[in-house]
Amino acid sequence: MGKQAIYSSELGVNSQTYPRTCGPVNYYYEAVEINVIETGYYIILSNSTIDTYGAIYENHFDVFKTGMNFILEDDKSGCNDQFKILTLLEVNTTYILVVTTSKRNMTGTFSVIVFGSKNVSMNHISEYGWVGVAIHTHPSIKAATALKVSGSEEQSEQCLHDHFFQYVLKCSKK
Repeated sequence: MGKQAIYSSELGVNSQTYPRTCGPVNYYYEAVEINVIETGYYIILSNSTIDTYGAIYENHFDVFKTGMNFILEDDKSGCNDQFKILTLLEVNTTYILVVTTSKRNMTGTFSVIVFGSKNVSMNHISEYGWVGVAIHTHPSIKAATALKVSGSEEQSEQCLHDHFFQYVLKCSKK
């Protein structure tokens, strides 16, 4: 484990949010693309004054289907409430590291450090532009409308795709 890469950023009120747990959509997060030039085991860890949580996905991360493409997660294996992930990363595969927090509404700066045998590239991804969800209740069905940011243009979409309603129904049961 001779090479090291560092990525630094901040989770704040202007960061994207998602429902990390079943509940309100107020976990700030940042998606970081990770690519390796050699297949091998890598250590991915965080360094921050806030309690960080990390999850790795293969190829794509969908804020409404967080189980899809999911590889693994960690919350507190590192020092001082930081995540620490040891995993096999393969060449020619894109990995998405989602950096967020253990508790809602936490903000602060963070760094991601990756140790491995070869160089690693890490880049911020902004394509996951869902910034909020409003849930409207009807006596027989739950519907959801999400506000999506696409570049500088905002557009409202009815979230009828895939399993979003399953998520809303599961999360809104009493």
